[in-house]
Amino acid sequence: MRDLIIARLEELKEKENGFSKFGTMRWMNVFAEINGKVKHISEVEWCELDDETLLVVFERVIRRYNAQM
Repeated sequence: MRDLIIARLEELKEKENGFSKFGTMRWMNVFAEINGKVKHISEVEWCELDDETLLVVFERVIRRYNAQM
């Protein structure tokens, strides 16, 4: 399941031009807390996340991707 989530995140990242924080309002304010540090979604390395954090980030990306802008 983990591999499927990472593959889907990579697919969305490619489709959305790397979740650019400068390109669109959709991804500008999407951050994740990883090991006590806040990172923009474009800077997150999916493979370094534990299962729980990966799921939270995935849910946030899916919600934002499907939101009408």
